Amino acid sequence: MGPDGNSFDTITIIQGGKVKIQASSLHFCDEEYIFDLPPIPSLSDIPMIADLQQSGNTGVTVSIDLPTSEWKVLWFPSVLASCDTCMTTKITVDQDTTIQVLMSHISGCVFEQTFRVTRTPHVSLEIPNIFNPTSTSGNEKWSWTAPDGYKIMQCLIYDRWGNQVYRSTTSETISWNGTYNGSLAIGGVYVYFIKLIDLSGKIRILKGDVTLVK
Repeated sequence: MGPDGNSFDTITIIQGGKVKIQASSLHFCDEEYIFDLPPIPSLSDIPMIADLQQSGNTGVTVSIDLPTSEWKVLWFPSVLASCDTCMTTKITVDQDTTIQVLMSHISGCVFEQTFRVTRTPHVSLEIPNIFNPTSTSGNEKWSWTAPDGYKIMQCLIYDRWGNQVYRSTTSETISWNGTYNGSLAIGGVYVYFIKLIDLSGKIRILKGDVTLVK
């Protein structure tokens, strides 16, 4: 009952997302009101954001797949987001940080989600591209050591005719002395493929060329 003595006899949810209110007054007047209800989101519609890793200062892109006609988002801390009200934004951190996102629906429902962005230092993957097997100045082998936290799974080297001249499955350092079938390989450009596991546990393929000079 309202403060003026009027009463709301029944409140009914009817088909089609509507609510019906039947009201009675002290003057024996009855009224019926029908209002549209906004759609209520399903929890299964809310995307989950996994923890992310940022390499160096490049930032990480995060997307929320929700219709902008029904949803608004707000990222915290806002200074770390390239756009703190966009469904897709880039988060850039200078240390391990917990990120919060609020997802507001037109129904008035607000959902909160948090995830961690872990910052990993930039790792240089520069690989030598020239060596001389007959050198006496320390450049007589083509070698490369994986950075800390990386694991080499395989390294293959091919000549210009597609012959495999080197293969290694060592986990830390690869080294080719320039020989093929027990003899010094001819001078020229060779192609390498390095398969390794990075800091995040993902498999990466590095490819390039190396020049053997005599």
